Amino acid sequence: MKYKKHGLSIGIKRFDSDFFVSLKAVGTLSHADYMVITPMIDAALLGFKEAKIKMLFDT
Repeated sequence: MKYKKHGLSIGIKRFDSDFFVSLKAVGTLSHADYMVITPMIDAALLGFKEAKIKMLFDT
Protein backbone atom coordinates (compact mmCIF):
# COMPACT_ATOMS: atom_id res chain seq x y z
CA MET A 1 0.00 0.00 0.00
CA LYS A 2 1.28 3.46 -0.88
CA TYR A 3 0.67 6.54 1.26
CA LYS A 4 0.91 10.15 0.14
CA LYS A 5 2.24 12.58 2.71
CA HIS A 6 0.23 15.76 3.09
CA GLY A 7 0.54 18.40 5.74
CA LEU A 8 1.29 21.92 6.76
CA SER A 9 3.34 23.34 9.61
CA ILE A 10 3.08 26.96 10.66
CA GLY A 11 5.14 28.93 13.14
CA ILE A 12 4.49 32.50 14.26
CA LYS A 13 6.87 34.46 16.47
CA ARG A 14 6.30 38.02 17.57
CA PHE A 15 8.86 40.51 18.81
CA ASP A 16 7.10 43.77 19.72
CA SER A 17 5.37 44.76 16.46
CA ASP A 18 7.51 42.57 14.19
CA PHE A 19 6.22 39.15 13.14
CA PHE A 20 8.15 36.19 11.78
CA VAL A 21 5.97 33.61 10.05
CA SER A 22 7.30 30.30 8.74
CA LEU A 23 5.27 27.84 6.68
CA LYS A 24 6.35 24.36 5.61
CA ALA A 25 4.20 22.49 3.11
CA VAL A 26 4.41 18.77 2.39
CA GLY A 27 2.44 17.50 -0.58
CA THR A 28 -0.06 19.59 -2.52
CA LEU A 29 -1.94 22.32 -0.66
CA SER A 30 -5.70 22.31 -1.01
CA HIS A 31 -8.35 24.96 -0.54
CA ALA A 32 -9.00 23.46 2.91
CA ASP A 33 -5.36 24.12 3.85
CA TYR A 34 -5.73 27.80 2.97
CA MET A 35 -8.95 27.92 5.02
CA VAL A 36 -6.86 26.85 8.05
CA ILE A 37 -3.86 29.11 7.38
CA THR A 38 -5.75 32.38 6.94
CA PRO A 39 -7.53 32.47 10.35
CA MET A 40 -4.31 31.52 12.15
CA ILE A 41 -2.42 34.45 10.64
CA ASP A 42 -5.38 36.81 11.15
CA ALA A 43 -5.61 35.84 14.84
CA ALA A 44 -1.88 36.42 15.36
CA LEU A 45 -2.14 39.92 13.88
CA LEU A 46 -5.37 40.88 15.64
CA GLY A 47 -5.12 44.21 17.41
CA PHE A 48 -2.18 45.55 15.41
CA LYS A 49 -2.97 48.33 12.98
CA GLU A 50 0.55 48.33 11.58
CA ALA A 51 2.87 45.36 11.73
CA LYS A 52 6.00 44.33 9.90
CA ILE A 53 5.81 40.74 8.73
CA LYS A 54 8.66 38.61 7.45
CA MET A 55 7.60 35.30 5.96
CA LEU A 56 9.39 32.14 4.87
CA PHE A 57 7.43 29.57 2.83
CA ASP A 58 9.31 26.29 2.49
CA THR A 59 8.01 23.63 0.10
